[in-house]
Amino acid sequence: MRGHSSLRSDPGSRRSSGFTLIELIISISLIGVLAAVGSSMIADSFTTTRMVNANNASTARARYAMERLAREIREIKYAVSGASTCPADGSTNNYCIISKSATNLQFTKTVVVSGTNTDIKVTIDQTGSDLWLQYSASPAVNARLSNNVKASGGLLLDYCDGTATPPCGTSVNNVDIRFVVITLTTYDPTSGQSVMERTRVALRNF
Repeated sequence: MRGHSSLRSDPGSRRSSGFTLIELIISISLIGVLAAVGSSMIADSFTTTRMVNANNASTARARYAMERLAREIREIKYAVSGASTCPADGSTNNYCIISKSATNLQFTKTVVVSGTNTDIKVTIDQTGSDLWLQYSASPAVNARLSNNVKASGGLLLDYCDGTATPPCGTSVNNVDIRFVVITLTTYDPTSGQSVMERTRVALRNF
């Protein structure tokens, strides 16, 4: 009986013998699934972060362009009879706007050059997806404010008198203009999201 009992295996010997092949296969499969899910989550996180950063940068560029346009338009020269005239046509009691449309505006503003007031021509223009700001000063300045402007309707300029409700169009006489409403729509090439900024600029009377 003792010899028979000595042939019995120790219950702990099987536990100490290691993993079976099936257990190893299951473990490797689970690790592979977890790795695939984890890498997908990490990749999605990086993609989301990249798109959010791109959208923030696009919004910041649109706001800068809008603020620059508003500052320039606010400084349109006003010619007062007996004090100054508009360089383009010699008119007085008038804002010195040379030409205006929904996507283009040319006007005169006065800047100080070497201590002397100098009239320069300023041009705001959209060409394709580019938004340009140009000075006729010497040397001339040709600055691109944005290269991601929506090609159709990206820049809209509405010219309003003191009573009309925008949009007012381009037919308002220069002498009657009191506000310019700027609508700027840009897009982010990374995410494809559009960013629209709108502001109303009150012209100053010089």
